[in-house]
Amino acid sequence: VRGPGVTIALGGRTFADFEYDVPGGQTIVTLDAPVTMDSLVVRTGSLHITQGATLVLRGDLTLHPGGVLGLGAIYGGAPILLRGAATQHITTLGQIYWSASPPLEIDNPAGVVLGSPVRWLGPLRFWNGLLHTGPHTFDLGSTLGTLGAGASTGWVNGNLRRHVYSRSTPYAFAIGDSTRYAPLTLIFGSGPADFDVTASTTAGLHPLLATTPVDTSRSLRRWWSVSSPTATPVNLSYEAVLNFVPGELDSSVSAGQLAPMLYNAGWYYPTAGISSGTTVRANGLTLYGDLTAGLPLAGPVEPRYRWTAATSRASFTDAGSWTPPRLLRRVDDILEFSRGTVDTAYGVPIQSIGQLVVSNGTTATLSSTVNATLSFTGRDGDDLAIANGSTLRLIGTNGINSVQLVLADTATARISGTLEMKDALHHLLGSTSGAIVFADGGTCVLGSGFEGNPFGTGGDPAALGSVRFASGSTLRQGAGGDPFGTQLNDAVLTFEHGSRYRIESNAFTPFFSRRTFADVEFAVPSGLVDVAPTQPFTMDSLIVRQGVFNLTPSGGCIIRGDILVYRLATLNLAPRLGPSSVRIAGDAPQRLVGTGTFATGPFPTLVLDNPAGLELGSNATWRGAVNFVRGHVHTGGFTFSVDTATVITASQATGWVNGTLRRTMRYGTPTATFAVGTDSVYAPVTVSLTGSTSEFPLAVSTTDGDHPQLATSGGDPARSVNRWWTLT
Repeated sequence: VRGPGVTIALGGRTFADFEYDVPGGQTIVTLDAPVTMDSLVVRTGSLHITQGATLVLRGDLTLHPGGVLGLGAIYGGAPILLRGAATQHITTLGQIYWSASPPLEIDNPAGVVLGSPVRWLGPLRFWNGLLHTGPHTFDLGSTLGTLGAGASTGWVNGNLRRHVYSRSTPYAFAIGDSTRYAPLTLIFGSGPADFDVTASTTAGLHPLLATTPVDTSRSLRRWWSVSSPTATPVNLSYEAVLNFVPGELDSSVSAGQLAPMLYNAGWYYPTAGISSGTTVRANGLTLYGDLTAGLPLAGPVEPRYRWTAATSRASFTDAGSWTPPRLLRRVDDILEFSRGTVDTAYGVPIQSIGQLVVSNGTTATLSSTVNATLSFTGRDGDDLAIANGSTLRLIGTNGINSVQLVLADTATARISGTLEMKDALHHLLGSTSGAIVFADGGTCVLGSGFEGNPFGTGGDPAALGSVRFASGSTLRQGAGGDPFGTQLNDAVLTFEHGSRYRIESNAFTPFFSRRTFADVEFAVPSGLVDVAPTQPFTMDSLIVRQGVFNLTPSGGCIIRGDILVYRLATLNLAPRLGPSSVRIAGDAPQRLVGTGTFATGPFPTLVLDNPAGLELGSNATWRGAVNFVRGHVHTGGFTFSVDTATVITASQATGWVNGTLRRTMRYGTPTATFAVGTDSVYAPVTVSLTGSTSEFPLAVSTTDGDHPQLATSGGDPARSVNRWWTLT
């Protein structure tokens, strides 16, 4: 086709070569029936093919620098099928314009060769034959990736690029060499996505493998290259699953004996995942580079041992419980529980190790027949690491046979999963400030039968400030002693804003005096807990979810968050001795919501010291004094009730009740002041009774502006008070 205005009917036809060469021209062709042609060439101009049926090419697809090929679809899934009898070529030096994403399918035993880099937005399907990229890259933009690839159908021999749209999805690279299919799967960790990754694979030993301490004669005879044309993402973290072909590993070696390795201007040794058959898994990758696996010459390249016991319960000291067998017990050994199962390692001894890692959704239980200690000497990175979704349990026997985890001066712990201690006096001890971090999602559970202070008392080796509960973490206590330690003025642990201390049992007495919490939650089904701190304490939100919580803060307290009492739960905030105060002192609006039972005694003074105010989410009653220092009580559609004798200290400069305030009017106390106002104006009401011998509740509120019925009163609206009060 060499001129504009030519009507082209392709559907249902068979062509030899089809060439479009119309400088400055544009032609739209609709494929409403399958069409077959040898080569398709766009030399100049724009040829737009709207596909409603398959386009079969028996020759090459060539797009010259001056040509534009537009691809669209009437019905989804209509492919471009490469089905030649000889090798076919794809060369796209011009522009491909996409209004849809048709699949590219290969059904040619002689294969397809790239003559240029090619970007294809539709999926790539293999029926029969390889896609040879040579020095170029096939950039596969589709989220569907490759379809039908396999040893009997075909794959990409060369460079395959994929776009990572989401880090939660595994990305399969259907690659191999000219004779063998050796796919690669990458699983990216959490974080931002939207970047490109290119992969290829090469048969044979990595050219620099001889520089590593592995047996090259018995190592994997294949390697994979992973790279990106864009900048490395921030906090890159991924896993790689390497699939090799039988015969590329000596028959005397199993995949589980191999240590994964990555080369990037030097060798790195990532964590070995679960490997079996013809698969090697590498975890914890933070760099791109060349991936392979080798058999260590004498023990692991790093002293890294994975728990692979044949049964769910096995001996910690049995070398055969680990892979490779843990025959040499070095003080820098890295021990991993990572196979995603529920395992128990019994017989934990007194021993020094480098690191302990629990990952991949594994639940690992450590128990002993003595009072055991694992001392962490420390290596690069976190030395006790419990990944999100994984659990480490320290279990004793009838209150004895504890397990102590002790971190040396340079050792650290990061817990994003769960650490559980029960049935003995277990410890996790850090020697330096901030050595132990419970990260977002991390949880410490002090279960039934636990005894003592879980993080020590503040003396050697448990340093003050050594434990930090970060935002999103939780300490759940059902037994044991004070988690802060034993010193009243100093603490072993720190709760950061957004963390939570959860009381789950009345089998122990919580310790509040002189302590600073983030959120505190009470959840004891059908239980009652009395906490009577005699010294001041501070918390963010106070949450009573289940049971009856009697909190008697005789020394006063500061609450910086909300007070929430759930349905069927009870909070009694009633010091037995006065005076004491509950200071509402956050830096954002606070809430008081008592859908359950919320009660106070006559002694506590409510001190409102928050310019953003206290908002009611339900009706609330306060029996003690109320002192407005800064901020208002915003009742909304609810009512704030106080006793007849309650003293309220309020003013325009300090604060008041913005909404409805209720008192009980009693004979003998004929006068009461209602400290009410609106958003910006304090407008109190003093009510005096004459001749009343009965008591009754009286609620008062005030509203800005003229009363809506003022015009019917006979008064002059222009000279009347622009405010009205409601007494009910």
